[in-house]
Amino acid sequence: MTIRALRVALLAPLILVSLLTQPAAAAPGFHAAWVDQSPWPTLRPGSTVSYTIHFRNTGDTTWNRGSPLRQVNLAVGGDSTALADAGMAVGWLSANRVATTSEISVAPNAIATFTFTLRAPSTPGTYRLPLHPVLEGVQHLEDEGVFVLVVSDPGFHSAWVSQSPYPTLQPGQVSTPLSIVFRNTGTQTWTKGVLGLEARLGINQDDAQWAPLGVNWMSVNRVAAQTEASVASGANATFTFQVRAPQIAGTYSLHLRPVIDGTAWMEDQGVFLTITVPLPAGTVPRLAATIIRSGLAIPWDLAFAPDGRMFVTERVGNILIYASAAPNAPQLANVFPVPNINASG
Repeated sequence: MTIRALRVALLAPLILVSLLTQPAAAAPGFHAAWVDQSPWPTLRPGSTVSYTIHFRNTGDTTWNRGSPLRQVNLAVGGDSTALADAGMAVGWLSANRVATTSEISVAPNAIATFTFTLRAPSTPGTYRLPLHPVLEGVQHLEDEGVFVLVVSDPGFHSAWVSQSPYPTLQPGQVSTPLSIVFRNTGTQTWTKGVLGLEARLGINQDDAQWAPLGVNWMSVNRVAAQTEASVASGANATFTFQVRAPQIAGTYSLHLRPVIDGTAWMEDQGVFLTITVPLPAGTVPRLAATIIRSGLAIPWDLAFAPDGRMFVTERVGNILIYASAAPNAPQLANVFPVPNINASG
């Protein structure tokens, strides 16, 4: 072996190690990072808003609008079309592509603008729209958990202010006019006589079992409409009505709640009207048993929610939920059975 060959043999491993320890040159690629976005919108059902999100091009390749394999769009997470199906999409590129860049080209480190229109779904509620950039036809870019929270709110809200004292009535007696006052805490004005704008006082869950107590009520589960012709935001509305006492002595509670019929129920604050029908003088109290639910499998306990729902547990682990404690009230749910655990000591 010559001296030159020996020198090459000795240096080759050192050159290889040197090459392996050097950082690899960055491969051309598409990457993005969230910069900012418009405030989350609260809209009335069916109304629209223009919305903008900015992303920085953190890759080393320019984004070109209208160029195949170079156009970056803003995609819905998981390519879902559910929110478009709910009516949120207005002029989107497709059911799961909300927009492309406003700029014709976005160089590396430059900021891209994605502007699109949102429509609040007709069903009130809160909707989460997850978004991230995508190089169409090639790859999804970084998903940083960016989303838009759209609140579809008809603007009808209320808060209890005051009410008449609970009445004590003789069997069959009609009460004097009773009033309950609620404040309009929403953004919409309540307008008497206009369906969809008139505030009414309803029996919670449209429970019609109290209809026999009604005296000139609007219907079996609407006790009154607002007294005032117009109730602006921040103003108070008065609901005045009468009740007829049941023929049987006892205590009766009507669960009341404001509603804009045709639009939405307002807040349930656990407002009740309790009617007391005393026993006739000199009458000896008598207990009467009423079966409100049968066919249960070893019931263990029961409890009541503020809205009047009744919860019954069975030893096998079922949690049965009923609309109320009224006899044969409809069953709303059977919560997935909890573990059947026996303990002793």
